[in-house]
Amino acid sequence: MEKIVQEFISKPNLGFQFSHETQAEADIFRCRGAFSLGSYDDLNDLTKAIHSSAKKRIVLDLRLVAHIDSTGIGTLAAIYKDATSANREVHVVPSSTVR
Repeated sequence: MEKIVQEFISKPNLGFQFSHETQAEADIFRCRGAFSLGSYDDLNDLTKAIHSSAKKRIVLDLRLVAHIDSTGIGTLAAIYKDATSANREVHVVPSSTVR
């Protein structure tokens, strides 16, 4: 069991990246790669960027996200909770994997 846990924890970053674009109505975050435990630090950076964005409407473009696990789903839930508690809107454009 310990070996399985160690392999899971030491999994390398699966290549998550995001970019931020501001438009008149919304802040758009375009994501690609893996929404997963292996990308935990990068997902935290995304969450911080969304939290500090200035627009009332947030668009998460996840069309290029190829993998999502429970960490990624938890990140989406945290982003949604944080934004709605600040009276902001979150719109998700999912990939077939995320859907």
